[in-house]
Order: sequence, then C-alpha cells, then structure tokens
Amino acid sequence: MEVFVDNENIIKKESELIGSLFSFHGARVIELGCGSGAIATEIQGNFKTNQYVACEVDSLQHKNNVLASDRSGIEFVYAGAEKIPCPDSYFDYVLMFKSLHHVPVENMPTALSEIARVLKVGGVAWISEPVYKGDFNQLVKIFNDEGFVRENAFKAVFDSVEDGIFKLREQIFFYLRREFSSFEDFESKVVKVTYSENSMSEDSYLNLRKMYDGFSDDSGRVEFLAPIRVDVLEKV
Repeated sequence: MEVFVDNENIIKKESELIGSLFSFHGARVIELGCGSGAIATEIQGNFKTNQYVACEVDSLQHKNNVLASDRSGIEFVYAGAEKIPCPDSYFDYVLMFKSLHHVPVENMPTALSEIARVLKVGGVAWISEPVYKGDFNQLVKIFNDEGFVRENAFKAVFDSVEDGIFKLREQIFFYLRREFSSFEDFESKVVKVTYSENSMSEDSYLNLRKMYDGFSDDSGRVEFLAPIRVDVLEKV
C-alpha cells in the first residue's frame, strides 16, 4: 500500500500526539506491548488516569518494568494482546504503539477481537504501526525485515473494520523523529532490544555499519524520520 505522509507532520514523542487528541484524565486505559513502559509513564504522568494497565509479553522486559522505581499509578501485567486478562467492556482506551506487528500473524485477528472485547462501546483503540518505507526502514531490514508482518498487521485492522468489529474513526500519518548519537547507540536501542530476534552474519553486520555511517554526520550522529500510520478505531 502506498502511503503519503505530510513532511511537516513530524513529532518526537507519540505520547504528545495522542495527548493532544484525547484526554485520559480519569479514564481506564490499557496498553498492549508496552515495551520499556516509557509511553505509559509519560501518559500517566501527564493525565493521571483512573487506571493504567501496561501489558508486555516479553518476560525479561516485564520483570524490568515491575522493578522500575518511577512507575507510580501503572499496573504492569505479563500478557499478550491475544489473551487480555481483563473483564469485558472495561476500558475507555486500548493503546498499541507499534506493537501489533509483533503479534504472530495467525493471532492478529484474535488480538483485535480481544481489544474489542475489553473496550466499552464507544471506546477507542489507537493502533500505530510503522510504514514499510524510508531510510530507517532500509537500515533495520538488514537484520530484521518486517515487511510481511507489517503488511498483515494493516490487513488485520482492515478486516476488523470490514467485519464490523470496529468503526474506523480516523487515520493519521506522521513522521517519528528517531535520533542516535552513534552507531553504538543505534545498536543498543534498535539491534539489541529484547523483542527483536535477529542473527547477522559478519558481512551483514559490516553492511549495517557502513549504511549507518553513510547516513551519519562526522560525529556519528544521525536523525531519521520514520513514517508511522495510526488507525483510530471505535468499538461499535
């Protein structure tokens, strides 16, 4: 699918974008695939939700989240989107920040059905996904080519709307600014994250380093503008 993104619509934090569109104060919110919990911390810090549940399926990352000392008001739960351990019609918002494509392809429809199950009628699901294009994508696909899973994530969302599970309220496209101070910084934040399974040959690693250096300035710093698509879904 060809997607055109407004070059002026550049943000550094997705939490700031979603915070400008919705007020989470007093709401029940669940985030699926919370990663390090950074966005959960930002949203809870800014809005003081009634309840913020942050789910992560990576056991190591979940353990680190639970042990973190700066997560007041966030309930971390070890769970995936395919089986959400929460009651029906409970949440006002379900949030997935670039995580649907990490759900096994065969389980994506189940995950979306689960999202609908735990949402209240009229509740909103925010599903953001990386668009498979751009310099950052060219770099990442050397060691982790996500073209197939991203395509299927978009298809699963489309099917859930076609099937009447959700109403598509809005689609939003933006560039997410990704900044790295050095190749080592990029490697630690992108290549070696726990959810990214990859094994590179020496030639692939050298190619990755060479491509990164081609994008960077003399200090090793590089800035990417990664295109993102958001489907804002409403439970009907």
